[in-house]
Formats: sequence, structure tokens, C-alpha cells
Amino acid sequence: MLSSELKTFARRAWETALESFGPLQKPLAAHMEQTSGDEKALLQLAYGMLPLQDAGSADFALLQSFARHALRLRRESPFCRDVPEDIFLHFVFYPRVNSENLTDCRPFFYEQLAGRVAGLAGEAAILEVNRWCGENMTYQSTDERTQSPLTSYNCGLGRCGEESVLAVTALRSVGIPARQIYAPLWAHCDDNHAWVEAYSGGRWYFFGACEPEPILNRGWFSDASSRAPLACYRTFFDFRGPCLAADEQTERQGAALLYNVTEHYALTTRLTVRAVTADGRPAPGAKIRADVFNMAALRPVLQNETDARGEFSVRLGRGSYHLEAADADLHAETEILLKDEPLDVTLTLLEHEDTEQVRDVDFSAPAASPVNRTVLTRGQQLESSETLARCAAMRLARLAGCWKPEYASFGPELEAILRAAGKNAAELYDFYAAQQAADRPLALALLQSLAPKDWRDVSRAVLEDHFAARAAQSGHFVSEVLCPRVGHEMLEPWRAAVREAFPGGVAYAGDPQRLMEEIRERFPDGPGRYYAPLWLTPLAALRCGHADETGRRVLFVAAMRASLLPARLNPADGAAEYWAGGAYHTVCGVHEAKSSGLIVLRPQKDERFVYETNYTLSRWADGGWRLLDYSGASGERLSDPLRIPSLPGQYRLVTIRRLPNGGQLCRLHDFVLAAGQTREIPLLAREASAEQMLSRNALDPFSLRGPDGRETPCGELLRGKTVLVWLDPGKEPTEHILNEFLA
Repeated sequence: MLSSELKTFARRAWETALESFGPLQKPLAAHMEQTSGDEKALLQLAYGMLPLQDAGSADFALLQSFARHALRLRRESPFCRDVPEDIFLHFVFYPRVNSENLTDCRPFFYEQLAGRVAGLAGEAAILEVNRWCGENMTYQSTDERTQSPLTSYNCGLGRCGEESVLAVTALRSVGIPARQIYAPLWAHCDDNHAWVEAYSGGRWYFFGACEPEPILNRGWFSDASSRAPLACYRTFFDFRGPCLAADEQTERQGAALLYNVTEHYALTTRLTVRAVTADGRPAPGAKIRADVFNMAALRPVLQNETDARGEFSVRLGRGSYHLEAADADLHAETEILLKDEPLDVTLTLLEHEDTEQVRDVDFSAPAASPVNRTVLTRGQQLESSETLARCAAMRLARLAGCWKPEYASFGPELEAILRAAGKNAAELYDFYAAQQAADRPLALALLQSLAPKDWRDVSRAVLEDHFAARAAQSGHFVSEVLCPRVGHEMLEPWRAAVREAFPGGVAYAGDPQRLMEEIRERFPDGPGRYYAPLWLTPLAALRCGHADETGRRVLFVAAMRASLLPARLNPADGAAEYWAGGAYHTVCGVHEAKSSGLIVLRPQKDERFVYETNYTLSRWADGGWRLLDYSGASGERLSDPLRIPSLPGQYRLVTIRRLPNGGQLCRLHDFVLAAGQTREIPLLAREASAEQMLSRNALDPFSLRGPDGRETPCGELLRGKTVLVWLDPGKEPTEHILNEFLA
């Protein structure tokens, strides 16, 4: 079934990657020798091109299951039997969608769905799969770790990235090619979004994952996506046939390749950025970054490099952007407004200077455009409402079936955790119930140290492994010694293996630097096929013998905790830290605590400042601005100054005022903090005029039906001062707006 071209590509990828597998090289090679034909080609492709984090975490049998299931679909499924090979490989076979934990769930989803799509044409089958997704999952905001699609099914909840991973996995499970579409950031409002495209009859259709509609190419986000700076899909290898060859690559994120589909959703314009040195020579290989203001910070929608001519070109949605170029110690930045004509921008790279300045920037969001606007008929609206209500009832009934009366027997604190855990409540309950009565308060504290998402998928084996370290206790015992969670990695029972790999024990308390130096020496960078959103686990690093910088920091914290020494990742900048002398210290001697300074942000009167809502703080490091996470910093009252202990260096305070039209009034305040210095910085938001805070929105005629069935035309509703709130039950924006009302 597979072409000789693909088999040659897969074999070469496997041979190139094999040397990067460290201690896993021989057992993986032995397993591969037991395979043959098309199955061997798919496994060689998987191991040759998967992110290196997967090499140490995914069992051979797991990837073999993906290969065998895909080949069965290629033979039997009417949805992928005749699709082009590159589409089959990327969007049916490939095990990974984004950064989810890989589990052997596709055969399970196939059993759930095969009967429902049997005999349906492609478009009808896509709609039916999404109805099934809506019956089993709905939106809930969670942290940035992406849970597996099986966990999403078991708990019935997740953010849009997890909903789309579930939907893509479900579609691929029955042979329908599918991919996650990702708008990295909105410009007209905060946050971002992910949705799904599925392939049928030679074209791609889009829809909102787990938000079933009666037709395709429709979703609540259609208007928002028409204002997107960028929309893209992701693949993990570059074997591309004629169906994908023309797609524009916008970025490489380690093992992941991102391709531009913004034109499918919004009006776009070509931007060409040219980086030159001070004497006007091209700067090939310079890093280019395009930012928008989102959550009160300059955040990248894409990052790439200039070509041999010192240029980078891309199509983006129309609106304002902040551009940066960097090459070693050289840097340049500017703001642009992308309109309907192609724009060429030249950035001159100069040495960065720690200057102090205040600069105001008006940021324009892309305007909504009439792309993909589809209005449902009255009949379709009723069908949609009935479907969403039925899906919600089925989902709640299924999840209610996971609850057992005994789960409430140990008090309300544990009960609240178990109710949030979905089907995984059994794992948590069995762990807790197995403990001696004297140990149960500590067992509860261990569960409370985890994120709510962890309750959905952490296993009893992991909990038992880490709870075994309860012999020694200190003030930081639960959160920074006993807790298995370091960052956003998948939780594993790593204590025994890490303790064996780093037998230094309490000696590390006197010299944490030596431990990190040992980790850097023993676990160097691999050949570059990491995927940053996918965190390397301690066990994966030990199995492969290499790690990226994030993986090394996680391994340092794990090694310290395995020796019962408090350690953590700094919540502001992610640096590895250890506890000594009553304070946390950054490992590697970057800065000692005594060299720290203090930033005091004094808010203006009668203005409410919330971190990552209307202000943020960044620090200049490694040739660019690095956003810091100070979301926990606050005063007791809104007028209190915010006191933030900080390392010396140059900082950028950003404040924004969001306007009703989606634009923003931004202020960038760059300042320098010296060692031991206290800097008091005013926290000010720009004032908007009355005209800027008002907008005129034309409304098409409409009517609303009341509980008594009477239709009320909009003319009656809009007499006098009126507030209208649009709620679309079962859709993500409704969840957001109701949560904001509650807050």
C-alpha cells in the first residue's frame, strides 16, 4: 500500500534518529527487526520523526498499535482508502496531534464510532463524529498541559485545545483525515483558540470540536477567525505530496512544522521582513518574531529565520504587529500596520543597550471580514439546540455513572477532588483508602498539591511511588518534596529510578550546583527534534540519555526531591531552584539572592490592575524580552504598591487599555534595576476618550421568543437603555462570559 518513496524516506529517518536514542537504541532496533513491510515503514517513520520526548515515553507496542490500526483503515475504510498518501500519513496514521500524552485509544474510539458512521458519506460522517464528541466532552478552562483524548473522554471536560485533540483523534480513529487548526493568539481580544478541519472529497471542512452543528464550515469562532493574525496546522515531518506541497510553512518548533491557512478564514496581506546589519548587509539566519498584544503582553504569533538574502516573508491577517529581529547580541524592533497592500519592512540590527524610556503605542486589531459567514435557518437552529441539549444530557448521565456512593465516605475535601476526577476517581479513591488512618491527612495534602487536571489522569501507581517518600517532612515537604508535579510533564513513578541515577543523596544539599553540572554533562542536547510544548519526563531523559534545557531543569528538581530536598521551578521564569537558608536560590549561580533588587509598582488611583489582564512585566535576557509570570503578586487593596523581588537587569512594564473595537492603547515602560536597588515604577494605564470607549454596532432585524412563546421584535427591546447579552448554550464564549459574571 505504501509507496517506495515513503519507505525510503522512513528508513532514512529511522537510521538518522537511531543514534539519538541512547540506551534505547539496541532494544528499539531489536523490536524493529521483528517487523516488516508497511508496518515497518510506519514504525520507522514514527520513531524517525516523532519528538524525542516520545522516544523515551512511548512503548514500542503503543506505536505498533497506531501503525496496525492505520493500515487496517487504509485497507478497509471508505474515508481514507483512496486519499493521497501524504494526507493519510499526516492526518490518519500520525500518532500525535499536538502535545497530548500518547495512549492506545484509537481502537477504543473506533469501536465507539464505527457503527455510527457506517454507510454515511464523508461530510455526514464528519458531522456524526462531532456529535459523538459533543456527547462525551464539553468546554472547561484548564491549565496548559494537554491531557490525552482518552482522559478527555473519561472526564468529559477540557479546554479548546483538548476538545480539538479529542475530535481529531476520533476522526482519525475511523479513517477520516483530520488536523487541529490553531490561532496562536487573537488580536481583537485576549487568549487564542483551536478548532478542527476534516478532509472529504478532495477538500477540507472546518468546525468547532465537541460543538456539533447541523452543517460544516460553521462555528461560533467564524467571526473571530476572520480577525485572526494567523491560523495554522501542525505536522511533525516533511514528507509532502502534491496536496500539501503548496502550503506555506510559517514556523518550525523543533520537531513540529507549522503551515499557514489564514487565507481560509481571514483577509490577509503579504509581509516581507528584511534584516540587515548596521552597514546595510543582509543578515541571513536572523531570528524574526511577529507579536501582538494579548493578555497585556507582546506575545509571538510566529517565529522564524531569514533566508540567505536576509528575508522572511509570510501572509498574515490585517492589523498591527510588533516585529523583532535578533542575531546573537544584535537586535531591532518596530511596530507596523498591515493593510491591504503588501508591506516590506527593513530592520537594522544594532547592539542592545539598557535604556530607560516610556513609549505609547496604538494597536489596531484586524477588522471582521465576511469570510465563512453562514446563518442557520430556523429549522437548523432548532435542530442545533435540540442536539446540544441531548449531548449535554448524555454526557452528564455517562459521567454520573462513574460515581460511587463510597467516594463520599471520607469527607467533603476528598469528595470534591473525586467529583472533579471523572472516571479517574477510582484511582484516587483506591490510593487514599489504602493508607493508614494516620497517613490519610498527608495523602489528602498530596492530592491537593496536584492540579485539578492531574486528578483526571494520575494513576495510583504514581501516587504510591511518591507517597513512599513521606518519611521525612519539612515546611516545604508536600509541595516541593512529596509532590510528583514539577512542571507540565506527564506524571510518572520516577523516584526509585532517579534516586538510583543520582545516588548523591543529601550531599546535593551542600552543593546543588554540582548536581546540575552532572546533569548537563550526562544529558546533553539531542539532535534538535524536541517539541517545546511537550515536556520531557525524568524517566524519558534517563532512558534516552539526553534532554533539552527544560528537561534538564525538571530532572534537577526530580533528583533533589528524590533525595528529600526541596526544589522547584521558579513560577516567574521557570529557573530550577533549591531551598537553602530560608529562601529559594537559582541553581547554576546565575545570581545570588543578595544581588537581587526590588521593583515596586505603584498603581494609579481608582484603576484596577490585574496581571496578564492589563499589565505585565518582562526582562531582557538571551537577546530578547522574556515574559515573567507574576500573576500571584498583588497588594491587599487595589491602591497598594506591588513589591516584586527581582534580579538585576532591564525590564519592560506593559500596560494596556482594551477598546471596544478590539484595539488597544498600550504603554511600554523600559527601565533598569541594579543589584540591591529598589525601583519605584508608576503603574499607569493610558486614558481613552469617550469616543474611543464607545462603538456603534449595526444590528440586523431580529426577534426573541419569550417563555410564553410570544415573539418580541428588536424595536421593542431597544427602547431606552438596554443591555443585550448573547448566550449560545454549550459553546465556549458562553462559558467565558458566565465565568466572568460570576467573578
